[in-house]
Amino acid sequence: MQKLLEVVHTETSAMYNIAFKMKGMARSFYETGNDSVAARLVMVAEHLEASANNINKALGETINQQVIDGQRRCTDLLKAVLAGVGVDDNDRKED
Repeated sequence: MQKLLEVVHTETSAMYNIAFKMKGMARSFYETGNDSVAARLVMVAEHLEASANNINKALGETINQQVIDGQRRCTDLLKAVLAGVGVDDNDRKED
């Protein structure tokens, strides 16, 4: 998982960086009157940013689901251990 996180971070950072540079190039094209090239650069840069966002979102959702599944397994394991020693949900400690 660590390797996956490193790769996703490195690659999405590169995608954001490239998009930033493309938008800078687009500003130069706008200033020189080449609006069609500038607009195309901005469109591609925005698509690149959206793709990076989608990758990060998908990874976040996957990690979140893995945490939920892990919590569920821990709960099930704890219930099984407690059942094995004769403790159930109805047992209460009286003061």
